[in-house]
Amino acid sequence: MSRPADDAELAQRAKDGDEGAYAELVQRQAPRIAAYLGTRIRRPEVVDALLVETIDAGWRYLHKYRPPQSLSAWFRGLAAEVARFWRREHPDEPLRGPFPRERCGPDDDPELLARVHAALEALDQKLRGALEHRFRGGLEGAQLADALHLDASADAERLVERAIAALARALAGQRESP
Repeated sequence: MSRPADDAELAQRAKDGDEGAYAELVQRQAPRIAAYLGTRIRRPEVVDALLVETIDAGWRYLHKYRPPQSLSAWFRGLAAEVARFWRREHPDEPLRGPFPRERCGPDDDPELLARVHAALEALDQKLRGALEHRFRGGLEGAQLADALHLDASADAERLVERAIAALARALAGQRESP
């Protein structure tokens, strides 16, 4: 069984015109990019649009990627630029939107999901970012530490634990409120 190609190998193949290699990179990176954007913009439809723009920009500017730079960090930089341009073009648009009920399944409890949404909104950006990167981005260990700009994996894991505890406290506080 052959080992999967690492990001640098895929990036080089994509630079050489291999669209399949770029598609594999995008499949790996898209959840991380969405998690990064989601920590800053709390409107799923805008995050989705910016994700597509970031992926498109990645293909156009891949020639500027230089290993050993983390490909995740490189894509985050692109996403930050895309988000800045969007904000400049849409200064009156809110960065937060209503709870996206259209993304709920038929068996999802709308009240519970609205409570979770409110509890997430109550978290500071660092804690919300830890949750976004862990659960939407699928990051852990060194990749999570890198995404959260922390020096050690253990620090990133502790931040996720703090975020989960804060979310649980916020949800418990909602139940106790009239």
